[in-house]
Amino acid sequence: MKKFAAVWLVFLILFSATAQAAQYGAMVDRAVNLRSDTENGAVVGQVPRFGEVNVQEYGEEWSRISYNKKSGYVKTEYLFAFRSYDPMNFPVPGHVPAVGCVTLENELFISGGDFLGTDAPAGSVICVTGQGETDFTVPVWRSEAKLDASAGAYTPFVPWQDAQSGDLIGGYTTFYGEQQGKGLAAERESNILRGCELLSGHVVKDDYRFSFNRLCAPYASYNGYKYAPNIGGDGFGYGGGVCQVTTTLYNAVLPLPCRLRDWCIHQYQGVVYVPQFLDAAVGAHDFSFLNQMPYSIRIEATAQNGVLTVLVYRN
Repeated sequence: MKKFAAVWLVFLILFSATAQAAQYGAMVDRAVNLRSDTENGAVVGQVPRFGEVNVQEYGEEWSRISYNKKSGYVKTEYLFAFRSYDPMNFPVPGHVPAVGCVTLENELFISGGDFLGTDAPAGSVICVTGQGETDFTVPVWRSEAKLDASAGAYTPFVPWQDAQSGDLIGGYTTFYGEQQGKGLAAERESNILRGCELLSGHVVKDDYRFSFNRLCAPYASYNGYKYAPNIGGDGFGYGGGVCQVTTTLYNAVLPLPCRLRDWCIHQYQGVVYVPQFLDAAVGAHDFSFLNQMPYSIRIEATAQNGVLTVLVYRN
């Protein structure tokens, strides 16, 4: 939770005319030159490695950005950690939102990528990112698994604009297991369960700011957290694993009109259980967002036997 903090303090939204006109905030993964045009344009400025920029026009190969009151073009591949200033019109590049969830009828073994797998219990709710004729697509550890359509009942998310009271409008699932434990897998799972306990049932009113730290911190033994593996320092700390709850929540609200206020990734290489740059660290930093929908939302979080799911409802 702390390692990347030395390089990147808190990636805050800049309430300036430049930021308001931009599509995204982002960072650069190397020192780059700002060019007056694509390809061989004249150099009009420079951005240091891990510099925070505003993306005024996003393109597949080149993007126009602004930094230190100068504007120019850089290759899009140099940009990372995108934060949308208008989530509905400019979705975060690389993020694949879930489209609904499946409630398992029976226990089912799920694995994918480098994840060794878990026996998801009957009744587990698993958010899926795609629906085919015979199966669903489930993101698992930077890869994916196929879930047979007969595995359980499918509930599609209701578009937030059409949602009525109690409707399910978003969600996301991540997976965890023994291989993350460094001998303390039970303690890490306990912290995930504690985070879910504090988060579940929380209501965020319209035009209100949600803060994960305000709700779930301090990450200390007296608040129910255990000593477990984390990212940063010597690799251990109280509350280790709770960031997976934050990350799952982040991916659940990312497709919704929830404007990020505080957000920080763990480290440049990311974490194993979600695609690179789609994690959310807490502890020294907060994860917070502003609910821009015209109604309150309710967050529900569950974790059981390696399956962590966060669901978002119209309250």
